Amino acid sequence: MFLSFIVPVYNTEKYIDECLKSLLNQDIPNTDYEIICINDGSKDKSLERMNYFKNKYSNIKIIDIPNGGVSNARNLGIENASADYIWMVDSDDLVSPNVLSNLKKVVSENNVDIIDFGSFSFREQLSKTDIELIEKAKHVPDSYANDVYVTKSIFRLSFLNENNIRFNKDIAYSEDSIFKCTCLMKNPKTCIIKKAYYLIRYRQGSATSSQTQASLDKKIISYITATNIFKGFFENCDSKLKTTTCNLMMSNLWSVLSLLAQISTKQRKVYLRHLKKQGLFPFVRPKECTLTRSYMTTRVDIVGKIFDKIYINMHKYWGFALMILFYRLHKFVNR
Repeated sequence: MFLSFIVPVYNTEKYIDECLKSLLNQDIPNTDYEIICINDGSKDKSLERMNYFKNKYSNIKIIDIPNGGVSNARNLGIENASADYIWMVDSDDLVSPNVLSNLKKVVSENNVDIIDFGSFSFREQLSKTDIELIEKAKHVPDSYANDVYVTKSIFRLSFLNENNIRFNKDIAYSEDSIFKCTCLMKNPKTCIIKKAYYLIRYRQGSATSSQTQASLDKKIISYITATNIFKGFFENCDSKLKTTTCNLMMSNLWSVLSLLAQISTKQRKVYLRHLKKQGLFPFVRPKECTLTRSYMTTRVDIVGKIFDKIYINMHKYWGFALMILFYRLHKFVNR
């Protein structure tokens, strides 16, 4: 079998039908790939929808478990995969139609451990214009530095098993980038397909859009842990990986500080003491870091330039102080 799709599912009954249909709309026989759905304790009708598809298609498998998070679900999918390669798909996203035959061809011609490809982002529902643009998209992913989504790659299962690579179940955010960077540290044979094979849906209520206090605390802890992991990678990797690991270390540190700038002074002080003990704030930015912009804004006017300047200097006292002021002003203007 060529490929195992691994699909963690948690309360996405609104989107799971469309997701599964996209996985079934491929150009190789169903016997050559499988779809492993891990129902991660969904409380809606997601499991009912999955069972509907399972009863119609023999290459769909369902694993039903109590809620344990996406990393736990993905690890379980990897353990139960039967194919040579795996592709991790989020249950509210889509895969471009008829792409598996080309992926299989690339594998046979290059014998690679990882294939990276581009993506196309859309909001809630694909429009006719979106569908036309998908065919034209030529986005080239920078797989380990700025592009951290594991959903935009397929991985050779034996490569993951031989190197004991799995998702860190203790981290709720940045688990993708840690997984991919861990792969890179093992010197895999890789190649890139310059087309948009993965379709990312941005929606309200998803894990990445949630901004409750509980989610902010979870993000802060995860980003601090990730910063330390990438710091270890940076200090111990080959010279060719210095820029990649340094950029990931700094981007996670800035994510921590950006979140700290938005919470109460009392909460902030607790986390800052923790960062100072770990030598992460204030921090000396290594010369290998090449990041010059924040991912949080696409503005290129004077406001955007000022924000970028503040953002990439938050590891310094003055930059962090200005970011606190920026968020206070933003809250005042929008109250």
